[in-house]
Formats: sequence, C-alpha cells, structure tokens
Amino acid sequence: FSVFLNPLEYPPDRLSGGAAVVRMQVDAAGTLRSVEVVQSSGDPAQDAAAAETVWNWCYVPAQRDGRDEGGFVEHRFDFDPPAEN
Repeated sequence: FSVFLNPLEYPPDRLSGGAAVVRMQVDAAGTLRSVEVVQSSGDPAQDAAAAETVWNWCYVPAQRDGRDEGGFVEHRFDFDPPAEN
C-alpha cells in the first residue's frame, strides 16, 4: 500500500499522542473494502484521520500460489507530538 506516497497529514499542534492501528480489508483486485480502527490512539479525531487516510492509498493484493487473493493488513499511525527543544 502507498503509505509513503500518501502519508497521513495531521496538524502538529493538534497531536495529543498515542497510536492508532487500522485494519484494512483488500480484495483480490486490490480494492479496499473495509477499514476498522482496531486500536484507538485515545483521540477520536486522530483515529478518524487515520481511518480516512487509508482510503486514499493504492493496494496490491496478496498472492498465494501465483494467484491474487484478498486479505487483511494492519498499519500503525503514531501521533506523538514533536519534541520540544
């Protein structure tokens, strides 16, 4: 998936810390079918931003025995505020 091409953009001044884990279901054609926050960051706005971001990613389906097949993948989003100098 394209985490590096379409990274999460979240205002640094609104980061409250924590991490959200999002589970995505991708079908055999590489189409995203569902998104679920399986671990909350503790901030509903951050969780929503993580869930919305993955809809803009491109996916490559898993393969088994040379054939495309669907499956689940998880990604962790860290919402740590920038370190103060």
